[in-house]
Amino acid sequence: TEPLVVVERDGEPVDWNVPPALGDMDGDGLPEIVLTGPRGLYAFTGAGDPLIAGGAAPGLFADLPACGAPPVLAPLNGSPAQVENVQVAAFVAYETAGHAFLKGFETDPQEHFPAVDLGPGFVEAAPVLAFDDWFLVVRRDTLSGAAALVAVSYGPYGTDLPPRVVEQDLPVEPGPWPVLAGLVRGGADELRYVQVAGRDGSGVTLFFDADMMTAAAPMVWTDRVKVSSPFAPGGAFIGPDVLGAVGHGGDWSDGWPRPVSDVSPDAQRGGPLTVWLPGVDSPRPQWIFPLPDGRLAARAARGEELDGWPASGPAGGGITPAVGDLDGTGGGDLAAAGSFLHVAGVGSDGLGLDGEFSSMVMVWSDVTVGEAPWPMAGGGIWRNGSYDPDPWTVQTGGAGGSGLVSGSHVCYPNPLGEGPLFVRGQARAPGRARAYVYNLEGELVTETGWRDVIGGEPFTLEVPLDGAVTGMYVCRLVVDAGGGTDASVVSFAIVR
Repeated sequence: TEPLVVVERDGEPVDWNVPPALGDMDGDGLPEIVLTGPRGLYAFTGAGDPLIAGGAAPGLFADLPACGAPPVLAPLNGSPAQVENVQVAAFVAYETAGHAFLKGFETDPQEHFPAVDLGPGFVEAAPVLAFDDWFLVVRRDTLSGAAALVAVSYGPYGTDLPPRVVEQDLPVEPGPWPVLAGLVRGGADELRYVQVAGRDGSGVTLFFDADMMTAAAPMVWTDRVKVSSPFAPGGAFIGPDVLGAVGHGGDWSDGWPRPVSDVSPDAQRGGPLTVWLPGVDSPRPQWIFPLPDGRLAARAARGEELDGWPASGPAGGGITPAVGDLDGTGGGDLAAAGSFLHVAGVGSDGLGLDGEFSSMVMVWSDVTVGEAPWPMAGGGIWRNGSYDPDPWTVQTGGAGGSGLVSGSHVCYPNPLGEGPLFVRGQARAPGRARAYVYNLEGELVTETGWRDVIGGEPFTLEVPLDGAVTGMYVCRLVVDAGGGTDASVVSFAIVR
């Protein structure tokens, strides 16, 4: 198969920042292929011809001083659907003079999206478009070690108001993956969240109100949650040796994590897809996880295994698969790409073997049903990370009110051998929680401090009990939420 286009600049092939985006840059109703390289933004027609001719390199749309992140596209008319025939602008994060910048590019010569100084440092991951018109960008300064989430809003198209910029420091060193943004709750008291994964696998959740003002202190995740892939909606990701899904605050969701075998901890990982699979009765979508060894695993909302999975994919490669109607029949077809090393012949020394990498694409027909909430990397062809957050927005329903949800207090493992005790519960409203452990004589063995919790989804407290001996114990969980305080007591055993 011949490549669609090969681009050289100054005599060297352009090292693309992947993935490419696809959208209508010039308003003719047909999509263009949009990419960035280390020093430029590029755009090509579907036939591989430059959108703008005569540049310093084929397809060069705009020069950039330095760029290490792929572009994202956003509609000029505010349409949320990532479709081919809606005119878009390309937004790119780049660096110059030690500072990171965000700028939007379009074919209209009038500049509607001027460059915004994001502060000192550089940007490694693609910006994310969230909450209608906010671009979320993470920058990191290698000199000072400081990192921040910077949110930029240009406002409605054509108003040409000064961009609004909000910045919040990060307590983790950000990794190379885009952030995940969504709603904890909607309505009049809307609460937004942004999850950022750290380079070492750590994570943090930031909270904002409807005006993008800080609404709560950041929640730093437990070090037992380790992220090593991009996120998918619902907090799904691939860890060093598990498939994971976390709630808004970074606690494991019910049923997670799920261990996976034969996975190299150092392998590059693609991200999960969020889809609807046939025969699964659930109000929330399912996930397809690309494993580094090439297999594709599907799990339901609580991590349940599904019949017919995992599928044997095209070897490794750390590439996020994609779902789309590839054969025009209306079903969701799954495509995955990978590469493998095969023997090409005897080595030049006559003793060893030479190898060559081969790549392949595999397609499975009619794998998914309905419209996939997250069908590919970046959530769609515009790659901007936007999606419908409603399935994961906390529904107060039966969990409204104050205090602790009845029956939600559990302690595990029980009996406890080595390691800490995990105390799990669910608050009816945003608040705080802490746990106390007593022996049967009523003596306090240990306690945790207060921890902020989100209403309507499970939280987990970690209680170290290294010095405790074999016996029966009592755990008292106190939840202060929604204007009321509840306490629950359960017993557990330690066997050592």
